[in-house]
Amino acid sequence: MVFDEAVFPLLSPGYVFEMSSRIRFSPRAVYEVTSFLIEEGIVTEKTSVYDPFCGNGTLLYTLSLLFPDIFHTVIGSDAKPGAVKTTGRNLSLTRTEGLNDEIERLEEKLTRPSSRQISKSDYRRLDALNALKPYIPGHTLGTSMKVFQGNVFRQGYADDYVLPGSVDLVFSDPPYCNACPWYLPDGRAVKSLERQDPFGSLRPYIRNDSKLVLFYEKGAIPRLDGLDVLARKIHHGHAIDREVYICEMKARP
Repeated sequence: MVFDEAVFPLLSPGYVFEMSSRIRFSPRAVYEVTSFLIEEGIVTEKTSVYDPFCGNGTLLYTLSLLFPDIFHTVIGSDAKPGAVKTTGRNLSLTRTEGLNDEIERLEEKLTRPSSRQISKSDYRRLDALNALKPYIPGHTLGTSMKVFQGNVFRQGYADDYVLPGSVDLVFSDPPYCNACPWYLPDGRAVKSLERQDPFGSLRPYIRNDSKLVLFYEKGAIPRLDGLDVLARKIHHGHAIDREVYICEMKARP
């Protein structure tokens, strides 16, 4: 797949899309890795993707915009309520209705004669929102988007949001635990994902032989009980400065 290069700056958090936490990987990196997954047949049409550490939603809104024919369902969750709200707002901008609503809101703000809250960044953002319009998929009726607050270390945490056996691909960039409020069921804070399995609680929701794709710091692969690492450093594109792992996930019997 080839896209207009001009779209990538528009996808960077803090420009068109909101940013609630620091950027850990770029939309271009998501594009390059996803293109590899498609070329290798690891990801096919009508795939449901879930990011349990969604943060700003960078991964999900990039997939939703650039691969609308592939990902028919995008799901995100995070332990931080602020991250969930940011992801929800960002995903809404990948749809014509949500984008137009935000443009109208900004235009109304900028035409308010006595507003003291107008800044130059408002004008830049309005220009960027209008520039994004040509990239909004026109065929989105079959696409489902869902974001919720949840802690992956608690069994059953997604029961109210994700159907059993419905997830094809878990695609994520796990956070540094000292920067995020992740806790075990007994209340103990998780100190390192290298010593905990953050994906065991996902097994009720995945299809058998689903794939887990992780962006991860070099040499910092987390504990992955029962998962077989299929590949490391799958792609060396110029936008990727992190190791990428593909793992097999087995649904719970």
